Formats: sequence, C-alpha cells, structure tokens
Amino acid sequence: MVIKKSTILIGTIFFVLFLVIGILIFYKFWLKEDTYYPEYEDGITVKVINQSHVELPDLQFSLGTIGDPNYKKIGSVKGLNANELGEIHVPKTFNGPNDLSFYIQYRDTNNKLALDAPLYIPGAHPKKIVVVLTIKEVTDSGILIYEYEAFDGWDKIGPYPNDINYIDYED
Repeated sequence: MVIKKSTILIGTIFFVLFLVIGILIFYKFWLKEDTYYPEYEDGITVKVINQSHVELPDLQFSLGTIGDPNYKKIGSVKGLNANELGEIHVPKTFNGPNDLSFYIQYRDTNNKLALDAPLYIPGAHPKKIVVVLTIKEVTDSGILIYEYEAFDGWDKIGPYPNDINYIDYED
C-alpha cells in the first residue's frame, strides 16, 4: 500500500491542529489558576482593605451552600481601623459536594448579625480562591458598603460593588 504525500500532509496538519487545541484547553482549565493573582499561594486568601473613615466590626468569612447553615469557616478579621488592611490565608480549599457561596458575617450597630454572600464559586474545587474586599463606607446602621474582586478558580471577577439589598440577617 502506497501512502500519498497529500495524505501525510493532511494528517500532519490535523495532528498539529489537535496538539494546539489540546495545549489551549490545558492552559484554559489547568494553568489559569496561576494567571490571576500570582502573588497569592494556593488555598483561600481573603484580603480586606478599610478605606472607610471608621473602625470596622469584626468580620467572619466562610464558605457554604445556600440553605445549609453549616458553613466552613475560613477565618476572621478583627476590627480594622481606617486605612488598615487585614488578610487571611488558608492553605487548602474546601471540597464539598456542591457549588459554594462566599459569606461575610458581621454585627451591625443594632448588634444584629448581618450576612452577605457576594461571591459564587463553582463546584469544581479550585486550587486557589482569592477575594479582595475594599470597604468604602459603613452606613449609620452599620452595613458595609464595599467593592470586591475575586478569583473563583476559573475566572477573575469584578471589581463589583456589593448590593445592600441582598444582605440578610441571622437569628
């Protein structure tokens, strides 16, 4: 059986095309975690920047699924003064059966526990999650007005302002 040069050329072109597509897919899904926020290590990092002119309440951060009150605690940042920053780093991400939400809990001026969930994290169990919160203002009732940006393991998110209409209160 004789193989024609055109068959070899077409086969080589398809091989190179599939190789390039494979490398792009590998980059998109496996190496992308190092593209965003390369200064942060694998795991979960939360950075809080207080640009308001008041001291912040203690902030508790956790991951969980909506409707399940058993959140996995990431850590807390204790009352930052104006123009201070705080950071939490957990070396591993949490594996769970579902997609996760990133929660912020704090006490308002009436000592009610406010709960905000600005970030949704797909259930693919990323190696690295980064959340950067820039607190812009604290309202008279103690609600935080902030801007956040993040990396959820797949894409960079934000910067977005939070929507205070979605802040809930826990009993």
